[in-house]
Amino acid sequence: MSLSVEEKVVSNLARFVVIIWCFVVLILTQSYTASLTSMLTIRQLEPTFTSVFPKGSPLVPDVSRAVLSVTEGEKMVQIEKAWFGEKTNCPDDTSASLASSSLSLNSFWGLFLIVGVASSIALIILTSTLVFEHRHTLMHFVSEIYGYILDRR
Repeated sequence: MSLSVEEKVVSNLARFVVIIWCFVVLILTQSYTASLTSMLTIRQLEPTFTSVFPKGSPLVPDVSRAVLSVTEGEKMVQIEKAWFGEKTNCPDDTSASLASSSLSLNSFWGLFLIVGVASSIALIILTSTLVFEHRHTLMHFVSEIYGYILDRR
């Protein structure tokens, strides 16, 4: 997001709204980048032996069993305890899903609510300020219109 050199933001209210919108753009781009990175990383982490062996190979079940026996065997448990210590109270790994949730407008409803409220407040303050500063001109204009309406009757 860039502003032209010719366009200068002179109002503090406009600066306030521009700063909020810059943060919104920053958060949206960072969220999109994180989501995309997560999706690409998860695909690489999924264990597949089908890419090593031809499709339908009889070796896949044997290799899978061998890998499971090594990773779930007593030696692996001893190595994990030596390096990582006892298990903590973490959630069960089997309930965790490898699929990442996609971003949607519902993911950012709070962000858009903040932007909408801030923009609305800035608009209300600006309108109130303009009406207050030009109240004499507005009162004169209203009295002329009112006089015109009374003269036509």
